[in-house]
Amino acid sequence: MNLPKNPLIGASLIYVGIFVITIPIWILVLPEKRMISSNPFCEAVNSIFVQDLGYVWFTLAFTSHCFLFADTNDVIPTPIVARQLLKYSLNTFCWVLVNLWCFGPLLVEKLNTATGGHCVGKNLQLVDMWMRKCRRSASNMWVDGFDLLGHYYFLLTLSLLLLHNRNNLPVLSDTATRSLRISAILMFVRALSAWLLMVWFLEFCVTSMFFHTVGERMAGLVGIPVVFMVLYVENKVYPEDEAGENYTIL
Repeated sequence: MNLPKNPLIGASLIYVGIFVITIPIWILVLPEKRMISSNPFCEAVNSIFVQDLGYVWFTLAFTSHCFLFADTNDVIPTPIVARQLLKYSLNTFCWVLVNLWCFGPLLVEKLNTATGGHCVGKNLQLVDMWMRKCRRSASNMWVDGFDLLGHYYFLLTLSLLLLHNRNNLPVLSDTATRSLRISAILMFVRALSAWLLMVWFLEFCVTSMFFHTVGERMAGLVGIPVVFMVLYVENKVYPEDEAGENYTIL
């Protein structure tokens, strides 16, 4: 398959291109970082759609894509549900390791600490405390080591997996007779997905221009191969649909 015909590879190249293009912009606008980070609107969008509730929105949109495969009897084929559940489970497992828990502190914290990250108190004395707890403490401050950009990773994995569902999986013809209920659900699913993809893309651009170092953002690009790994495993476990048609994307 030629690269231009593969939406997922094309989207990945666009994200990498934005990372590269925004490097000189990041240098120029670095003094404005505090203004952006303290902007109430930016803080609200980041909290609602990324940091606090991002995975909830992703879960809603991703699982709702199953309705795109409902037949004329409003039945969703079991293999479709199984494939969606596998992809969601694999991505969630990777997300938990990076951003929530990795046999103790999350992977981001372990890497940060291993590269010199530490917690200091009011008098700059060392405090034996992990990053997340230290940052939540009003009396302490976390001094970063190498801060693997989990934000970048998060936005990339969620955006690419949602885009894959919208563009790469087979969907029954829209001309098929559907119930009013399913038709309404389909409109909601497509609108929600389009909205989330737009918000996450803008968040990615803002993060690229204003936050973290070039090396930290580059490390966050690992989200791209993680998505392809998830889809590779999916195609190994479920190589064919009921009709025997291969769903592979590569």
